[in-house]
Amino acid sequence: MSITKNQIYTGTVTKKTEFGVLVALAGERHVGLVHVSQLTGNSADLRNARLRSLEVGAEVFVEVLEIKKEGRLTRLSLSEKTVHNAQVMQYIPLNEEIIGVITSKKEYGVFMELSGWHVSGLLHAMRMNGETRYERDSVLDSLEVGDRLPVFVVEIEVVDGNLKLTLSQSKQGDDFEVVATGTDENGAEVEIDLDR
Repeated sequence: MSITKNQIYTGTVTKKTEFGVLVALAGERHVGLVHVSQLTGNSADLRNARLRSLEVGAEVFVEVLEIKKEGRLTRLSLSEKTVHNAQVMQYIPLNEEIIGVITSKKEYGVFMELSGWHVSGLLHAMRMNGETRYERDSVLDSLEVGDRLPVFVVEIEVVDGNLKLTLSQSKQGDDFEVVATGTDENGAEVEIDLDR
């Protein structure tokens, strides 16, 4: 079987370094690098946590990003992130309650990691509970890093290969529709079909 670009393979972690992991593709004689920037997660913190948690012998799903032939040597560039992004885009429950954990707090909102999904999103102060700005700012002031609270994913975008999730403290109305967007190979914004 020959290796094909943009194809997804199962693999086994054979070596771990500070900049990524080497993965042997199942049924193949090829080993490729999954750079830390291509590990699962949509933030540097999540990708670094993934690197720390991976052990030699772990099974992973990866996509072949690049194949370089140098004489008899073949170098593979692999991505775990692209496989994970596609799974999140397809299966994350939209406009349904998910528990999130606050990982950082800013003057405009909080960033939260969504339990079980290995992705983070922004809960902007404008999307917090409250009728007035004062009430929403009071909610923001009361939140601390480490707090767990229910949120709803109301928008998903792919920005520079990373998922960008917009969160809300309240469920959207019946006419709610999530539009997932990204960019094509020419840099033009396109809508992503969530039903594929």
